[in-house]
Amino acid sequence: MESGKKFDEMTPEEIDDLCERLDEYQSRWEEEHPNVGYHRFVEIKLPPDARFEFNVGDLRVPCRDILTWAAQACPEEAPKLIGIRDQFYAGDEEDDHEFGFDGADPNVPTPEQLAIKRVERARLAAQREAKAREIIEAEARNVASAAESGAFFEPARRAVAPERLALRNKHKELDAAWDEFVIQREAWTPEQRKQLEETARARLEAREAELFEESLDIERRYEALLDEAFKDEEAEKSKRIA
Repeated sequence: MESGKKFDEMTPEEIDDLCERLDEYQSRWEEEHPNVGYHRFVEIKLPPDARFEFNVGDLRVPCRDILTWAAQACPEEAPKLIGIRDQFYAGDEEDDHEFGFDGADPNVPTPEQLAIKRVERARLAAQREAKAREIIEAEARNVASAAESGAFFEPARRAVAPERLALRNKHKELDAAWDEFVIQREAWTPEQRKQLEETARARLEAREAELFEESLDIERRYEALLDEAFKDEEAEKSKRIA
């Protein structure tokens, strides 16, 4: 095909050749960028006053960094957060590392306009601080209340904790078995594949059903323990009233 040719000047054969080469390019790009289809960073849209005051654009933060911070801030969810980070934001794309501000807006207000905004913010500073304290104190009360409520559920949770942990480990083993199934079937011949897949899939799905029933049994036991705890609490209240 001649270079620089317009699309409406191409022959059908040239159009087919172009489409084929574009498909090849797309396939190569997808092979080199397997984790496409989702954003690898978050863009914080700063308010105009913040951009003008500090002479910056919007802030770009990699999801990888956010997940790392979240794992540190919330240790109980750390295994999930780190797992997501390492499997989907593994640092294998440039967007996983590009932290920083976009370019500043050239249409900056005058020094006088900026000063007016600063004075307005300063006048409201005490009000904002008071509101922040109010929110923090309310959150602290909520945490304390949740801890008090959690104390009631804790004995039942402790009682079923070993069973829940064992069930999680069984699910991990099942996940590994599914992975092994996917790997093994790549080596099966077309003649073998249908029968072997059906047999293996039926076995794994049966195991899934077993674990589901086991999870129901654990939760039924947990609910029964809570029912007993509620009855004991009501009985204790009745004694105090009497």
